[in-house]
Amino acid sequence: MNQINFLPESYMKRLIRRRRIIRELILIIALLFVLLGCWVSGVKKISEKRMEVVQLTRAIDQAVKQEVDLVKLENEMLHLGMQIKLERELSQSVRHTQILAKLSELLPSSVALLEIEMVTKRPEPMTREEAKKKEEAKKTKGRRIVEKTKNEIQENCIEMQFEGIAPDDLVVAEVIASLDECDLFEFIEMRYSREIKHEEVVGRKFKLNMQVDLSCKYLNEQIEGVANAN
Repeated sequence: MNQINFLPESYMKRLIRRRRIIRELILIIALLFVLLGCWVSGVKKISEKRMEVVQLTRAIDQAVKQEVDLVKLENEMLHLGMQIKLERELSQSVRHTQILAKLSELLPSSVALLEIEMVTKRPEPMTREEAKKKEEAKKTKGRRIVEKTKNEIQENCIEMQFEGIAPDDLVVAEVIASLDECDLFEFIEMRYSREIKHEEVVGRKFKLNMQVDLSCKYLNEQIEGVANAN
């Protein structure tokens, strides 16, 4: 069956042209939307990068500030540590000058003191493992009272070493006996005693180790030789 088109040919051309223009316009609008989306995405990424840069800058500034504060804190801790050390030295139960005075009182006049060294040991906080071992040791010991021995590591004490020269072994023995009878000194140990000669004079050079317990409270009379009270 034949179809008869009564529309003029010019109208059909205009209609086809209009449809083509509409399609092209739709494509252009779609392309514009795509470009707009890309631009918005790019702007968003640039904004995110800027925010990251700002956050990174702030983090760097904060890290630098923390580093400066840490240095200040370390300096303050060092200063406080020196103050605490000085206060401990001044507030300990017996001072080094008192120990030297007591030692000079006990040594006979025939003994010459060559060298003396005093090291103060202060108690430090125990780690968990050390505390656990100590607790287990207490359980194994039960209720027995365990006396301190010279092999035990002492804390809160003054470790002392001194060298001297005596005329003979008898005077060295008297020195050790005097120190042993004094309540201020404990764990007295002789490191060596050997003969020396100087211009035909024979003597004995000796070295002793001992400790002074700082956990005790000493009275002036006790430092002078009266009975010790812990």
